[in-house]
Amino acid sequence: MATEKRNLHGCRVLVVEDQLAIALAIEAVLKQLGCEVVGPHARLASALEAARRERLDCAILDINLQGDSVAPIANELAGRGVPAIVATGYPAGSIPPSLRALPRIEKPYLPGDLERLIRRAVARRPLGAR
Repeated sequence: MATEKRNLHGCRVLVVEDQLAIALAIEAVLKQLGCEVVGPHARLASALEAARRERLDCAILDINLQGDSVAPIANELAGRGVPAIVATGYPAGSIPPSLRALPRIEKPYLPGDLERLIRRAVARRPLGAR
């Protein structure tokens, strides 16, 4: 599919993840794709601030951030038209209803799976739109 071949160079991706090893792995994959990483953010307050203020093309959100739900971040991003992907190790039934409609990647995941979801998320949106 042509949209899946889109060059992601310069795509600004917000990374919200409280586990350092996972955050670093996501960052490495994104940098290999030519993306600019915003974060990673491990706390709700700083991640929400970035979601409000940064120019973003996409976001990857750990569903549980040190006991806090990322729903406020997802809501902020949705209001700005920024696509988000939730990353979780939880079973589908335990995902909060407000986050169930978002694309999801289950931990642990492969770099190729993350790349496919990012490409799909930004496929219909001009990079740097917001």
